[in-house]
Amino acid sequence: TPQPMEVRTSPYPTRYRLDEPAIELLNHANVFCRDGLDIGTRAFLPHLPKNLGTARVADLGCGNGVLAIASALDNPQAHYTLVDESFMAVQSAAENWQATLGDRDVRIQAGDGLEMQEPDSLDVVLCNPPFHQQQV
Repeated sequence: TPQPMEVRTSPYPTRYRLDEPAIELLNHANVFCRDGLDIGTRAFLPHLPKNLGTARVADLGCGNGVLAIASALDNPQAHYTLVDESFMAVQSAAENWQATLGDRDVRIQAGDGLEMQEPDSLDVVLCNPPFHQQQV
């Protein structure tokens, strides 16, 4: 007689909370820092620019979007573009942006760096390079 199959559930998405800014982040599979902030991001967060006014800001290699989201909380009039090569990262960033900032206007896209960005169309680029991967 056949044995019932064990139904396994995915451990993803994962979630964790930050104290500053006070937000919860969701991370789909294979997104960097899916279990908590890395040391680079943790060090970068307190130094994000403030008082950006209506600046055009990109988060290059956005991952789950934490840098852009933290920046956007302090810069309510700035305009954000989040880019990552990973579709899972882009989905994580989109869900985190929606959960934290609601319907605030944002552009989130999968792509190769800023190749889709028009020249001279940004004022600030946030980037915590993935020093942990491949040849970076």
